[in-house]
Amino acid sequence: MALIFNGTTITTVVFNGTTMSNVYFNGTLVVSPAAVQTATPSISAGAYLGSQWYIQITNNDGSTATIYAEENDSTPDINRGSVASGSSVQVTSSQPSFATFTMYATAQASGETLSSVASRTIT
Repeated sequence: MALIFNGTTITTVVFNGTTMSNVYFNGTLVVSPAAVQTATPSISAGAYLGSQWYIQITNNDGSTATIYAEENDSTPDINRGSVASGSSVQVTSSQPSFATFTMYATAQASGETLSSVASRTIT
């Protein structure tokens, strides 16, 4: 059995080659894996073409993640799709070419918690 420490706290227990998720000793939970937060996505500067803004949102997590993005809403909840690690999704906005607005985005990978919210002012 291997115990992996983070300072003075046991973070992982490996027993016979198997990583144990929750470990109990005398009925008390002694090891429970910490929740991993999805990496915050990044938002590229927008380009105005024709009658729409085109904005790229990149998944910066090491896993495929669902991207949520919305303009002028700091709690984005519009699902923009499942995006592979390091890949981007294109989001459009019908704001006029002279508009200034903020795009917000967050991401969530399977088994991880929701990322922090990214924001970028588009002008």
